[in-house]
Amino acid sequence: MKNKQVIPWQFIILVFSVSYIYAIVRYHFFGNAPLKDFPLYITNKALAISSVVFFVSYLVNKKKSYLGGISYILVLGHILISLLILSPVYFKKFYSNDFELNGLGNLSLLAGILSFLALWIYHQIKKGNTFYAVFQIKHIRNFILITLGLHLLFMGYHEWFNPLTWKGYLPPISLVAMFFVLFGIFKK
Repeated sequence: MKNKQVIPWQFIILVFSVSYIYAIVRYHFFGNAPLKDFPLYITNKALAISSVVFFVSYLVNKKKSYLGGISYILVLGHILISLLILSPVYFKKFYSNDFELNGLGNLSLLAGILSFLALWIYHQIKKGNTFYAVFQIKHIRNFILITLGLHLLFMGYHEWFNPLTWKGYLPPISLVAMFFVLFGIFKK
């Protein structure tokens, strides 16, 4: 019988709570997000940053495999909410004047989809699914980090380089997540 890992729920709750509070402060208190956006838009921001933190934490410390699973669950929530709110109301920068996805929107979504598919393959390999054994796990990890980085870059680079425009002088969540992705790339 395998040794089961004890999951430190306090750590998981702490990371998610800090992510949630950061999103609330940045987008509600200092931003212009109305209270009606709390259930989905703000939760989506917290899910997104938390999933990145947990995935990179898992890559840095493989002994904590539960972090990869938590990341996977949170990213699924992020994807579902994103699909529900994907519109010019929430993602104006992704749409042209005729309400069609523009190039930036297409690139960001494609990178996000590729990152998720690679994450799914990664979890299939970790579960022992031999069908996916043709992929080398280190290449999948690199692909996830690169496509995730591209997703974040296309999502928010236009806000990253002018701190005077940051809501409450707090960095955009996409930039914070990018720091974690870069840490994951260079730490490996």
